Amino acid sequence: MPFLPSFEEFQGSDLPYGILLFSQLIILAAMAHYTRRLRGGTLQPSQGAGMVLAWFGGVYMTVAVSRIAIGLLVPGASHWFTAWIPALLHVVLAAFVVTLAYYHVVESRPR
Repeated sequence: MPFLPSFEEFQGSDLPYGILLFSQLIILAAMAHYTRRLRGGTLQPSQGAGMVLAWFGGVYMTVAVSRIAIGLLVPGASHWFTAWIPALLHVVLAAFVVTLAYYHVVESRPR
């Protein structure tokens, strides 16, 4: 299909496609699971989980944004830094983690 990017633009690592697809499906299932639990009111907020997720999400977001910045600013950067589709996917995943952390931290506060 001419309106889609080439297959290589979706691949940001040297992982075999089958392993990459399987891991992406696991991540998507985990995101759907926690979203469903949060929406259904069955996700118990935890200050500790919120802090761990906040630290992890902050580091993850920093690495994801740094990857994009290096790809934009460093001439001749390796393919890993210039694979824009996977890089943006990691920003979205990091934002999900930070959002989940925010839920845990805010909802676990005493009222």
